[in-house]
Amino acid sequence: MTLRGLIFISLLAVAAVGQSISLVYTAGVPDGLEETSGIEINNPNRIWSHNDSGGDAVLYGFDSGGTLFEMFEVNGAVNQDWEELAQGETGEFYIGDFGNNSHSRTNLRIYKIPNPDSLDLDSATAEVIYFNYPDQTEFPPPDESKNYDCEAMIAIGDSLHIFSKNWTSPFNGYTKHYSLSNEPGTYLANLQDSFDTGTLISTQGQITAADISPHGEVLALMSYRKLWLFSDFPGTDFFRGDVLEMDISTLTQIEGFCFISETEAYITDEEVTVGPITVGGNLYYVDLGDYLGVPLYSNRTPSSFDINASPNPFNGAVTINVKFSPCQGGDVRRTEGVNIEIFDVNGRRIETLRPSGTSGTGHSSLEKGGMEVPLLKGDLGGSYIWQPAAALSSGVYLARARFGGCVVTRRLVYLK
Repeated sequence: MTLRGLIFISLLAVAAVGQSISLVYTAGVPDGLEETSGIEINNPNRIWSHNDSGGDAVLYGFDSGGTLFEMFEVNGAVNQDWEELAQGETGEFYIGDFGNNSHSRTNLRIYKIPNPDSLDLDSATAEVIYFNYPDQTEFPPPDESKNYDCEAMIAIGDSLHIFSKNWTSPFNGYTKHYSLSNEPGTYLANLQDSFDTGTLISTQGQITAADISPHGEVLALMSYRKLWLFSDFPGTDFFRGDVLEMDISTLTQIEGFCFISETEAYITDEEVTVGPITVGGNLYYVDLGDYLGVPLYSNRTPSSFDINASPNPFNGAVTINVKFSPCQGGDVRRTEGVNIEIFDVNGRRIETLRPSGTSGTGHSSLEKGGMEVPLLKGDLGGSYIWQPAAALSSGVYLARARFGGCVVTRRLVYLK
């Protein structure tokens, strides 16, 4: 995109305020990807990204150490201003060529390709989704109406959802939510809603990336300096849900965001040079567990560990079933209790549940307070029943199970 130096200087002038999250440097992005804008993953060690305006029509595949493993060509596509990368529920990729700083574009488009990791080839021909904004009638509009740029997109079901990057002057702080079909064709996008970022500083309120968590329960919108997490929303009415706002501790131009898990994410920033100083062009890791109400633990690669709840939503009691087997890096040769902790959305622990029963392979049954695990050889399972106290209000709660260094969290909806 343009105005890089100006934006970076503006960022330096903005002081961080309020609750702040820290980015953990992971690696530099590969050479050639200095203007990384959107990112997607197939697993935490297979990351895909692209350059923005004027770059090649190429996706760069690299690992979490910053090593390039593939350059994937998108045939039939032009990179006029690629700004976002999203993945559909069946794995397909969507590339948002909808950067529109000038607000004069009439050829906004989204390229649809197979997941690069699903192909033996290093290229694919793109299908094209063309669209226009229903409320833009001037190209460009007057300064006070310049809210038709876009750098943020997610895919849910048969629809794409995009969020505008606001360039209004004076800056009014709003991002607009549009939706359209994910099938090739020409569309007039549907204006769904708008969200007031609550700031009159453009670098804090201009949305540069979006992603939806793996279970579809948290929407993240990111600007150069802030992150908003939306949860407990009805359907795709994201802005009707609860929202948590955080400052991001960085001075660089962050434009890529992708969830790794329900509580972890990668962020990338563009490389920017101001005089003799070059910053950015990196991959960062961020731990959102504490902010989402559930602490996160270091082991993120269980071989098999999961929980489910039924019924959910519930209005009396809910049964939580656990299935687990050895976790990579987890110590399963010790005596260890397996409990479920219930948290509210503010991170307050409500209750700790003990197992009411179990099924397993060649092991003694669970007993109240824990079990003996001399050496785990097969899957184990336990059932837990949570009946909220009468004084507890309706709402969203989080159930956390932890075993051998592994942790899994599920969202519970309690309706009295």
